Amino acid sequence: ISPRYFLVELLTGVAFLGCWLAFGHQSALLALVFCLLMAGFIAATFIDFEHLIIPDEITIGGVPAYDYLPKEGVAARNRGRVLINLHGGGFMGCWPGCAELESIPVAALGRIRVVSLDYRQGPRHVHPAASQDVAAAYRELLKTYRPENIGIYGCSAGGMLTGTTSAGEETLAGGGGDDTLCGE
Repeated sequence: ISPRYFLVELLTGVAFLGCWLAFGHQSALLALVFCLLMAGFIAATFIDFEHLIIPDEITIGGVPAYDYLPKEGVAARNRGRVLINLHGGGFMGCWPGCAELESIPVAALGRIRVVSLDYRQGPRHVHPAASQDVAAAYRELLKTYRPENIGIYGCSAGGMLTGTTSAGEETLAGGGGDDTLCGE
C-alpha cells in the first residue's frame, strides 16, 4: 500500500474533525456538506499531484475558461473530442475551486481535454447570462470539433445549467452530448 494512502486518510480525518468542530454545533448537515467538499478537494489534489494537470487560462467564445489537458496527453480515441465542464456553486461562486474539483479527475482519468467555463453568475449577472456563455463557448468549439464530439457536463448548479442549455434554452447547433455528473 502506497504511503500516500495513509496521508490521504490522515488529512481527510483531520479535515472532517475540523469541519465538525467548525460547523457541527450549527448543523450536522452543514458539517457533512463541508466534509464532503473537503474530501473532494483532497482527492483532487492528490490526483493532480500524480497527473500534474495545470490548466491554461483561455477565453473561448468570449468566456473566460480553464483548459485541462492530461499530462500523458489526450488518448487517441479522444483526440477529436472535448468536454465542457459547467462548475457547481449555486450560480454565485466556487470558481475555480469547483472547476478544478470537477475537471482534473475527468481529464486525468479519461485522458480527454476538458474546458471549464467561468460563466457569468449572480448576483452581478442574471438569467440567461450563464446559458448565453455556454452557447457562445459551444459555438466557438464547433469551429474545431464536430457537434457529436462535444460533451457538456456539470455538478450541482452546473448540472442544472447543463440540462437547461442542452434542452434548448440556448440553441446548441447540432446538439452536443450532455450529462449531469452530480447535479440536480
